Amino acid sequence: MSCPTMMCDLFSSLRHMAVRHFPNDRHVQYSAVSSFVFLRFFAVAVVSPHIFHLRSHHPDTQTSRVLTLISKTIQTLGSVGSLSKNKTSSFKEPFMCDFYKMFEEETYTADVKKFLEEISSTESKEPSGMSESVILKEGEMYKRAQGRARMVKKSFNKRWFSLTSREFTYHKHKDKEPVFRIPIKSILAVEKLDESAFSKNNMFQVIYGDKPLYIHASNCVEANEWIEVLSRVSRRNHRRLSKYHPSAFINGTWLCCKASSESTEGCSPCTVGAPADVALDIDGDRECEKIYSLFSTNMSKLQTMEETCASMAVYQGPQEHSDCHFTIEDSVETFKSLQQIKAIVERLNEPHEKHKKGSTSAKYGSQENPIVGKGS
Repeated sequence: MSCPTMMCDLFSSLRHMAVRHFPNDRHVQYSAVSSFVFLRFFAVAVVSPHIFHLRSHHPDTQTSRVLTLISKTIQTLGSVGSLSKNKTSSFKEPFMCDFYKMFEEETYTADVKKFLEEISSTESKEPSGMSESVILKEGEMYKRAQGRARMVKKSFNKRWFSLTSREFTYHKHKDKEPVFRIPIKSILAVEKLDESAFSKNNMFQVIYGDKPLYIHASNCVEANEWIEVLSRVSRRNHRRLSKYHPSAFINGTWLCCKASSESTEGCSPCTVGAPADVALDIDGDRECEKIYSLFSTNMSKLQTMEETCASMAVYQGPQEHSDCHFTIEDSVETFKSLQQIKAIVERLNEPHEKHKKGSTSAKYGSQENPIVGKGS
C-alpha cells in the first residue's frame, strides 16, 4: 500500500510492454517488474542499508556477508520463472543451493506474483496475453440484502467474498459462480459504517454506484483487512469520492446528516481519498533533526555567506564566492535569512547539549535507561 502511485504506473507500463513484445512468454511480464523493484531497490537496500538511510554507518565485514546472502536470496525469490529451476551453478556456496530447494513449491511463486500484481495494478483494459486475475483475499462475511423492491425486508445473508486484481465478488457458497460482481475500476470508496446504522459493529461499505454494498465482518481485524486491501486496489480510480455517508439511508432519511434525498452528497470526508504519493508517512521529528544537523554541521559556510553579504554593501550585484561555490543575488534578504537561521540553531544547541550531558551509559532497558516506546 506504500508503493507510490507513480511507481505503480511505471510497473504497470513495464508489464504491458513485456506482454506486447514477448507474447509467448508468460513470465516476462513479472520479470520486468521484479528485476526492477527487487534488483534496484530491495536487494540494494539490504546490502547497503546506510545508503538508503536505514542505518547510519556501513555494516562490518561479518554483517555485510550475511546481508549479501539475504540480498541474493531476495533477488532469486523475486525471479518468478526461476524458482523451480536448478540453480546449483549460480551459487558459490553449496549450502545456498540446498537452502533454495525450500522455495521450490508453487505457493512461493504465487505469493511473489501476487505482490507484483498489487504494485503494478492498473484500471485500464489489459492487452491480450495478460495472465488470469490473481486472488488477493477471500473469506466469509455477511452482506445486507439489497432488495429490488422497497417493501422487501432487507436482512443480512452469509456469502463467500472474493477479491481479485480485477473484481470484487460474492458467492452463495465457496467455489460457486459469483452472484454479484463489482469491477475494481468501479469502486468509488471503501469506508467503515457507523454501528448505529444496523446496530452491528465491524461493518464497512463498498460504494460502487448509486447504492453502497453494506458488509458485516466477523471481527474488527477482518473488517480492517478488507478495508485496507479494497482501498489499496482501488486507490488509483479517477472517480473516487471525496465525501461519503458514514451511516445508512433508512426510511427516507440518511441517519448521519438527516438528509431526505438518497442522492445527497456525503457529509463526511473519505479517509483514504489522498493519492498514495501525496499521503506520505513522514516522521516530523526525524526530518527536523536532519535539517538542524545540516545547519549545525555547515555553520562555517553560513558564516562565510553572511560575511560575503556584508561585503556586497560595497559591490552591488550578484557575487560568486570562489571557496564555497555559491551565488548571492539579493544580499539584504539573504543576510536576514542567515541571521534567523543562526539564531534558531543557537537556541536549539542548548537543549541538545543538555541532552548529551544527561545521557547515561547504563544498559538499555535498565531502571536508569528504560525502554520508552511510542505508546509510552
